[in-house]
Amino acid sequence: MNIKKLSLEQKLEIERIEYLEILLKDFNAILAGGTAYEFFKGTKIKKHLNSHPTTDIDLYFKSNLDYEEAVRFLSTVVERDNNPRYYQPGSFLSRTTLEKSVTGLCHNFNYNGIKYQLVGCLFGIPKDIIASFDFKNLEVCYYYNTNEKSYQCMYSENAKDTITLDIRHTRSPFLMHRIYKYLNYRGFKTISEASKKHITDWLIKASSGYYYENTDGCPSVYVDLVDNYFIRQILPDRDIISDDDLVYLIGKIKEKEYEIHDY
Repeated sequence: MNIKKLSLEQKLEIERIEYLEILLKDFNAILAGGTAYEFFKGTKIKKHLNSHPTTDIDLYFKSNLDYEEAVRFLSTVVERDNNPRYYQPGSFLSRTTLEKSVTGLCHNFNYNGIKYQLVGCLFGIPKDIIASFDFKNLEVCYYYNTNEKSYQCMYSENAKDTITLDIRHTRSPFLMHRIYKYLNYRGFKTISEASKKHITDWLIKASSGYYYENTDGCPSVYVDLVDNYFIRQILPDRDIISDDDLVYLIGKIKEKEYEIHDY
């Protein structure tokens, strides 16, 4: 892994985003995932957040204690900002929220339109966090080094590839959802040759019901993993799902039937 200090411009950008500096400095948060990747590419964080309604700032933590303390701190922020003494109904402060994610593994914090996701199911040092991601391209993160009193960026050479998505593992039930997102909204064009074996492995697991027992930490799998919009959109691309892989989808995707009447 490579480590570099942030430029003054990058440092100021982090400190201009409400609560990001506090979470990085006071609660040992680690900025990683899609937003960190875009920041590494040179995209402004707020510009990225405005690019799609589902984008957020993913924050990981070194320990469960750091995570819980961050959640408690943000709870006080929500309580304060939603206190009638401090805002009038309809003001921007009324949009400050903190709630558990759909999976129950994270907390979502929304402050004046800036969305954070605090990850509560994966803890560790920055190197271990980014080395666990399903896509090798996401091996980049930002954190505050308390010893050197400076922000630092940790990254691997994999993070420099912005065209070819390189899959590391198939632990997540939602891998195909994520592939669709990164091919359609993150600028990637295709997957690596080595990734194709992971596609086959995922299709075998998904079609056999493996992920309903092995949820990768999620309380449950709440959608049909095979018969859904994302798979249907990816199916025509033979560089992702090969003809040989189609055998695992037989009988799994149900098409609508139509009757034709002549008038």
